[in-house]
Amino acid sequence: MWRWSRISEKLQTLPSSLREKKRYIVFEIICRKDRELGQVLDAVWDSVLDFLGQEGTAKADPWIIEGMFNEEEQKGAVKVKKDYVEEVRAALALVQEIGGEEAALQILGVTGTMDSAREKYL
Repeated sequence: MWRWSRISEKLQTLPSSLREKKRYIVFEIICRKDRELGQVLDAVWDSVLDFLGQEGTAKADPWIIEGMFNEEEQKGAVKVKKDYVEEVRAALALVQEIGGEEAALQILGVTGTMDSAREKYL
């Protein structure tokens, strides 16, 4: 008799050579007051949605990485698919307000790994 458990045993993750490549856009918040992660998430998400639309945002797959946001230095990183780095970078530059206060995001650089983003910029 055939069992469903055999199917789950055969499922494997894709090898890294077949996965879509990602980049990490490191940014710094320029604002009079320190901003919290939730406020930054909302501002970035709204900006990317406004600039790229729903389809473009889905294709770019931007994510702010919680462990890479430093509230003291007001620096963070957005993970994005390699083919959409310039579009997301432009969307981040369009942020004008975070948490109801005037603010801007300055792009510090783009890296290929989280470790290099931490070493160089955070």
